[in-house]
Amino acid sequence: MPTFSQAEQLVRITAEEVIERLWRGGTLVCFERVHNQKTDAVTLKAQIQSIEKILVTQRTPRERERLSWGIKSQKEGMSDDMIVNWKQKEFDFEYPDVATDPKEILDALIKVDVDYTWEQRGRRYLVYPKEGSFNCSLPGFTAEQFKFWDFVEAAQEQIFTPSRLNNIFVELGRPWTLDYQDKTFSLTLGPSDSRTVLTAFCDTIDPNVVWHVIGCDPDWVNVSYGPIKPKN
Repeated sequence: MPTFSQAEQLVRITAEEVIERLWRGGTLVCFERVHNQKTDAVTLKAQIQSIEKILVTQRTPRERERLSWGIKSQKEGMSDDMIVNWKQKEFDFEYPDVATDPKEILDALIKVDVDYTWEQRGRRYLVYPKEGSFNCSLPGFTAEQFKFWDFVEAAQEQIFTPSRLNNIFVELGRPWTLDYQDKTFSLTLGPSDSRTVLTAFCDTIDPNVVWHVIGCDPDWVNVSYGPIKPKN
């Protein structure tokens, strides 16, 4: 693994958490998390117990937050059997505090979590599982001068449904879609694959829009997408 100057040692982190840090820095990463199985479900009780086994002085800020939330939820009557998380591979990771080429970070990531690979498509970086991806062959995509929601509906029919993806919108506060609803979008592609068409769909909406795929096989694998905006 490369040694980064002023690196922060992250403990028991997941690939998704590394990607989230890249997003916060404004890096355009399209990410597909390794798909979970039903047996990967983590209940409220199991999550509390697993964190309580870690010495208090060694718990990460996220673990302390999850434990506090879990105990509070128990007191408020949430069932111990409620699913609150999903198992993901955890590892320690050196993350730079200063500006670093995202390629170096992604190279380091796939060395510690070998389930993933990555590639660059223009300004975007695509990170996805080596095996079990949603990616499949598609006949192409056609949409000419579509309003935003019609463009999304075309994606539902031509990308999401044949790729077995559930389309969801994750919005907090003012919906990002409001900035695009009066615009028109056109995209025409010949035979290709889901990952390529989905990336082109996002790029057509805005050069800063990325996609994010997570879920549980075989019942639900969800795709969301939206603009990346660096957080100060």
